[in-house]
Amino acid sequence: MWDLIGYQCCGVTEPNFVGNHGSGSGFQQFRYEFDGIADRTPPFLTEEEARVLRSYVTKTESQTERETASRLYTYGYLNKDGDSYTPNILVFSTDEIKERIRSFDSDTIKTLTALAEDAACQMETLYHTVADNIRSDLPELFREDNYQCGLAIDNCCFARGYIMAEALRKGYLLPADKVNAAIGAHMYL
Repeated sequence: MWDLIGYQCCGVTEPNFVGNHGSGSGFQQFRYEFDGIADRTPPFLTEEEARVLRSYVTKTESQTERETASRLYTYGYLNKDGDSYTPNILVFSTDEIKERIRSFDSDTIKTLTALAEDAACQMETLYHTVADNIRSDLPELFREDNYQCGLAIDNCCFARGYIMAEALRKGYLLPADKVNAAIGAHMYL
């Protein structure tokens, strides 16, 4: 019997999975599943770890958080200089982002809007291409079942993985042995 999420050899290499996990306090991490890099950080942070990481980002840490900070250091999320820890993740300030957007001239806003619309269009095209291919391969009984088709499509449309593969190919993303385990980790303030 044909399985709705069947895995068949068709000459196309599926991309590596890129998950996105968060643990509260504004922390998220894109987890790149290639060359064992995802195994170098925990699959998630506890609420306490996320809160302590945020306290180091906002420079409000306390001495009682040192044990947790030590764990965050082993994960690569904090750097250590003597007895001091500093963040080793990308930090986004939503207020600063809004301020910078307001400072753009109208031509820049038009250009950025066009780029964002083009990217969204390309993602929609990719999704529909994948959907058409999956639907055409489904038994007649399932072709019009949008719920089941949606699940199959979501499992096959690894957009982040394709982006990562292209970033690796073009050299925007370094191989796993040349990057810090905290790659993809970020926090919103």
